[in-house]
Amino acid sequence: MSSEIDLSVGAISGHFRRLAIPAATGVVVSSLYNVMDNFFAGLHSVEGLAVLSLATTVIFLLTVVSFAMNAAIVALIGNALGAQKIAYAKRLASQGLSYAVFLSLVLAAVFLALAPLLVGAISTPGNLRESAIDYLNVAILSTPFFIVAFSANGILMTQGRTVPMLCAQIASCFLNIGLNPLFMFGIPGMIPGMGIIGIAVSTLVCQAGVMVFILKQTLNSQLMHEGGSTIYRPIRADFAGITKMALPIGIGYILIVIGIFIVQAYLKRFGPGAIAAFGIGFRLQQILLMAGVAMAAALRAIASRNFGARNYDRVREAFRFCIKTGVGFMLMAALLLWVGGRPAMILFTDDTEVVRIGAEFLKVYGLLLPVHFLTFSMHSLLQAFKRPAITLCVNIYREILGMAIFPAILVIALGLDTLGVWLGVAASAVTACLLALLITMRVARKKIGGLFQAATTNQDGH
Repeated sequence: MSSEIDLSVGAISGHFRRLAIPAATGVVVSSLYNVMDNFFAGLHSVEGLAVLSLATTVIFLLTVVSFAMNAAIVALIGNALGAQKIAYAKRLASQGLSYAVFLSLVLAAVFLALAPLLVGAISTPGNLRESAIDYLNVAILSTPFFIVAFSANGILMTQGRTVPMLCAQIASCFLNIGLNPLFMFGIPGMIPGMGIIGIAVSTLVCQAGVMVFILKQTLNSQLMHEGGSTIYRPIRADFAGITKMALPIGIGYILIVIGIFIVQAYLKRFGPGAIAAFGIGFRLQQILLMAGVAMAAALRAIASRNFGARNYDRVREAFRFCIKTGVGFMLMAALLLWVGGRPAMILFTDDTEVVRIGAEFLKVYGLLLPVHFLTFSMHSLLQAFKRPAITLCVNIYREILGMAIFPAILVIALGLDTLGVWLGVAASAVTACLLALLITMRVARKKIGGLFQAATTNQDGH
């Protein structure tokens, strides 16, 4: 049995280091995993890269379910553990695993049936479409492993443990590097090669291994080490509660993709170079932003546990520490993009116009890193308060309304070029952050008596 770390006691800074550093490292490892998939696909053929590109959007829609389930489980179980409702927390954890299995199987079945339609909507008839459908059919089968593993990891996070997932991600990354060429090209006379489908088979094997390892760690944890199989039988009220938490969070992730599409729609008028610059620059700034996302995830776990325990001063302390540390890091990251943006773009392309637009993009988006981090942190706090619907409203404003209005004013009405698109996105992000701040302060005043310091009036807590 693995002992838990009680996030409701002890140094807040220590808990952030324990949770955020492994999570941020895991993001880097996951990025390397995806890079290696693209590397081996490129060794196979240009068509192989195209197949992965066509499948990416569909796979993303499935993986956001994993992130949403993780966030929902952390918030719900963290609240229960903080309130010392251990039996209820254990029931929620068991129900969360059952929910993850049920949901992943349903989604896998639905997406397998829809795969030809989904790929057909973004491709033309021919060998490429058929290869993409075959690839997607195998990749979708790994969905249950991914969703269950991240759901189980949410249970570990509420107990202060993120190292097991990091170890699993590192192991799967190295395993994937070995299995990709083996499954793609085979061994002459011994193992036939599968072509580009081998990458999907490698992912299937690696994610199955991750799930088995994380499930074992979870079931051996202090919260879950005892109990019969009956606790996993679906309970309608618990399933409804998980859905209420996970659905707004999942939709929020999807809205981010819609926001990207809106940006690309504005950029079309400036030619393929502008779209290419955005694609490269976006990935570069996302690498740095992911460290902030890990900090925000740690805040969710710590705030949930302490909110459940009614340690409201610790909730405020956790929020202040997260903001102070995260914003400082994001400012350093912004400086890095300002200084190194152009050299980084040159690593990906020698097209001077693409480099120019990309460097311009990175300067504006670099300044937005602290803004995005603040928004993510406030969303994590609201989720810890079990108010995810509010975060969805902010996301709708930022990714749909703001992205449609501000760039339109600057680009269409005022006639600015790509800089108008970037400034429009910035206006949407900044106003959304201010909106999130106003809402979070109001909710915090009701839930914990104030966001930065306790109010003199009584708060209702839960």
